Amino acid sequence: MAAMEVQLETLRYIQNEMRREVGDVESRLLVFNSVSTMDSILRAVEDVIHSLREDHSMRCQIVDAMKTASTEQIGVYLSAWKYSPCIKQSAVDRLEAIVTNELET
Repeated sequence: MAAMEVQLETLRYIQNEMRREVGDVESRLLVFNSVSTMDSILRAVEDVIHSLREDHSMRCQIVDAMKTASTEQIGVYLSAWKYSPCIKQSAVDRLEAIVTNELET
């Protein structure tokens, strides 16, 4: 997750430099083989990172709760751990679509 955050910060830096150089035209400036805009890439990466943070937070709460849980409660927490990830598939799919589109064009 830290590597993704570093890459996100790099993209934000590049975006800020582009805004300084290009101004209002930046929103229409196409990057990566003239297909995706920098804004759409940043939004997709931010959504995935946000989902990862939510998932991490949920799992930390489960671990903390399990420390004082009864046997029955542990079963519920294990089930939640296994079947309830917070990573939003739509965010992952959107980022995957952008990357796939860039690689294929």
